[in-house]
Amino acid sequence: MTTDGTGKARRNPSKAEVKARAAKRLESIFHPRWSPRDDHQLVTSRDKGISFDRIAVGLMRDRRLVEQRWHRLRVIPRIDKLLEEYGLSTQPYALNGGAR
Repeated sequence: MTTDGTGKARRNPSKAEVKARAAKRLESIFHPRWSPRDDHQLVTSRDKGISFDRIAVGLMRDRRLVEQRWHRLRVIPRIDKLLEEYGLSTQPYALNGGAR
């Protein structure tokens, strides 16, 4: 348990609750040909200054697809942390709101 700014105790969310909250914020980027691990690798690689060409080779994808995906991901605040909360699975995203 932790306390909020008012001094009231509140319980820490469970892993399932954290994942569900992350899934809700990420559902606009779910795509059946991409996985959370691919997205995380793309975002963190770009943060390190790695070129789209090198990232595309690592992901075994066309450079244009990688760049387009990055533009889709970069507008979501804290995308790297949300992906970590969701879980860095290699399984592609499900189209039914994140349920697997």
